[in-house]
Amino acid sequence: MTHPRISVSALSSVRWSFEEDLALWRELGVRWAGLLGAKLGDDGEARFTALAEAGIRASTVVVPRFDLSAPATWGATRETLRRWTDAVAKHDGWSMYLTLLDAAPHIALVQLTDVAIGTVRRPDDPPSGGRVPFGEGDLPLARILGDIKDTGYAGPLELELIGPLGDGEGYAPVIRRGVAAAEAMLGAAGMLEARQGASWPG
Repeated sequence: MTHPRISVSALSSVRWSFEEDLALWRELGVRWAGLLGAKLGDDGEARFTALAEAGIRASTVVVPRFDLSAPATWGATRETLRRWTDAVAKHDGWSMYLTLLDAAPHIALVQLTDVAIGTVRRPDDPPSGGRVPFGEGDLPLARILGDIKDTGYAGPLELELIGPLGDGEGYAPVIRRGVAAAEAMLGAAGMLEARQGASWPG
């Protein structure tokens, strides 16, 4: 049997079907495999079951990237990412989210920021947008805060508000807006308990 920590990515056989990948993985006796969402298709549950029957767990699932030039597609892409993340976790795969849950007691600090996503013209040309006051950009902050809450992390949430607005508008108003927005979002996420009752180290 292959070393138990070796995983083979389906990108290595990108033109094969899932069935061809699975046949080779079984022959090799690997216990982990990196998957392609496109190969799993709409019948992902049955294919995860086939992997489990072969004793193979998912190390990764490669899914479509965000098209930063098409904001109308971001919601669907986010839901696809969430669906595959949940599927990997359900079938005992190597989930970064579950790894974060395990690591929560050892996390010393969580930093928060927000960005305005601009149009990407070329792969080597960064977005025209930049960091903005917390709550005024395009990041899915409610979801991010919900995920942080789920980890059980009870430490400080540090706002990092660097960007051109602070230099032009002035640091104080940008920081005040960011703190006010963070306060409102933490309340909406049910995360004010730590402020009211927890005793943080330090």
